[in-house]
Amino acid sequence: AGLKETLSTLVSKVAALDQANTNQGCKIVSLEQTRTTLSSQISTQSSKIAAQSSKIAVMERTDTAQNGRIATLESTKATLTSKITALETAKTSLTNKINTLETAKSSLTKKIAALERTRTSQRSKITALERKATKIVQGPTGSLRSAACLVTCVGNTGKGNTTWTGSSSSGYTYTWVSMSGCGFVSIPIISATVEGDGYTYLMLMSVMYASNTQFAVWMEGWVFTSRIPTGGGQEPDCDTPGCAQSTKPGATIATSDQWNVHWYATGYVC
Repeated sequence: AGLKETLSTLVSKVAALDQANTNQGCKIVSLEQTRTTLSSQISTQSSKIAAQSSKIAVMERTDTAQNGRIATLESTKATLTSKITALETAKTSLTNKINTLETAKSSLTKKIAALERTRTSQRSKITALERKATKIVQGPTGSLRSAACLVTCVGNTGKGNTTWTGSSSSGYTYTWVSMSGCGFVSIPIISATVEGDGYTYLMLMSVMYASNTQFAVWMEGWVFTSRIPTGGGQEPDCDTPGCAQSTKPGATIATSDQWNVHWYATGYVC
């Protein structure tokens, strides 16, 4: 009876052990399944981590490139800021210069206005004086204009610089006198004289071919080339022929004696 109980106990213990072993096997299988599942998950997570690491590496390279660009942009910004500052300084300088010029312009404008008023006043006075001093009662063309347009112009052809035309055999010589600088709009009233070295004798001088810009001076007659002195070296009055040598005027004598024309003309300029 004791052995049966012991055997029964042992059988029960063995059955319990088998059951425990079975349970342990199931647990081991479950753990193996869990390990497999975890290994798969770990592999998946590792792949994800590798992908994330690759992305992080790309992002880090991109970040490095972006930082380089940012540094370049910052440098460019600093350069542009410096240039803008220089331009602002130049703008301020130019503004100051413009203000100075505007002030000078305003001052000059006032001075010019004052000069214009003075000129207008002087013109009025000159016109008044001209009206009092000169009056044409009859012009070469017969038509009269406003006294305010009346001007007297004077000149000289220049001693040694006057061009004469004509020969002694022709018995005359002439030169043209320009009045183009006077601005006459019609033929003025002209008066002229001839000055020069040497002597003249029975000489006729005429103003001819007058226009509003020029006229001719015509010389005709006889010209002394020398005088025969009497005793004591005195020159005779030469009231009679034979006391001097003479010839007809020509360009040669006029040029050698430096004949030149003094003239003045009064006429209208408007």
